[in-house]
Amino acid sequence: KSIQGELGSSTATLFVFVRYLLMINILSAVLWVAFVVIPQAIYFNYSALSNERFKTISLFLGDDLVAKSWLFFKGYDETLNGTGYKMYVAYLLTHFASIFAVFLTILLSHPALSVSRSLSLSHLSV
Repeated sequence: KSIQGELGSSTATLFVFVRYLLMINILSAVLWVAFVVIPQAIYFNYSALSNERFKTISLFLGDDLVAKSWLFFKGYDETLNGTGYKMYVAYLLTHFASIFAVFLTILLSHPALSVSRSLSLSHLSV
């Protein structure tokens, strides 16, 4: 309210929009880290990297040590060392969960569709 009073409603709307974008990005990052990065980091075969030498150009080319690292998309295994956890399924479900979470966030944040707001307004229309 104080931003809207000092800088106008368009600036306040921009801040609300940026807040929702930040919430959506944080939610997507948490899902990605929980279902893709952490399992890969736990079950990664680090002994395969012991005799490789790091080169800075590999960061741009995506080869050598970087290609085998779990921090690079190409380095992920299809399954995690006999655990039955399939990374391609984790990728797919994480993307679907992110899209569903974004849809749910938009749905719950929209004032006309909000359940609590519609319940409070239903008493006024009687």
